[in-house]
Amino acid sequence: MIALIRHGQASFGAADYDQLSPLGGQQSKKLGAALARWRRPIEVLIAGPMKRHRQTADAMREGAAGALPELVFDEAFAEFPAFSLVRRFGPALASTDPVIAAGFAEGGHSDAFKRAVFRVIELWAEGAFDTEELESFARFEERVREGLDRVHAMKGQRVAVVTSGGPVGVAVRACLEIPPGRAMHLAWSVVNASVTEFVYRGGHPMLFRFNAHDHLDDEDGLITFV
Repeated sequence: MIALIRHGQASFGAADYDQLSPLGGQQSKKLGAALARWRRPIEVLIAGPMKRHRQTADAMREGAAGALPELVFDEAFAEFPAFSLVRRFGPALASTDPVIAAGFAEGGHSDAFKRAVFRVIELWAEGAFDTEELESFARFEERVREGLDRVHAMKGQRVAVVTSGGPVGVAVRACLEIPPGRAMHLAWSVVNASVTEFVYRGGHPMLFRFNAHDHLDDEDGLITFV
């Protein structure tokens, strides 16, 4: 079994997005406590290289009160360069795409801006522009799948990987064979500190559970997407 975990809420809109907000730390502790109650424990805990990945895993281990193993890292589970892609291609695309133009006009935390960001990412996934030195979707998908293959090689162990929404979307795409743009649509629906589980049958991944977040209480505002 492989459990892909999206990091807790990061600091969208701050000077440094790549760190957990206080709410993100709370989400991650609740997740750790929930994992500690699983009938069969997590035997390997992996995190991607971002600060928010490590901070999520550290808070999970705190919430689990010793029930989670030591943390190891794998660069394959880094997120794609979303902000760099938006900065590079957003302004030019705004001249021809009304969704992007409207979003850039509003900016900030507006829903229109978030839609514009998503539109850039969707076009990137579909190969609509030359990324030059920035990571292409094809290369992003390749490295995530390489990381998943390494995890699959840990046969018989229950592995949890703390990563971001993009790698979760790629992993689901590998199971369901959905188009790249749809995979990125799916990635944007992944809740912070949620769990998506896969099992392998005959050497092939099968989606067992997607975006599970029953350990979070929405009445406390714990269900977030950034």
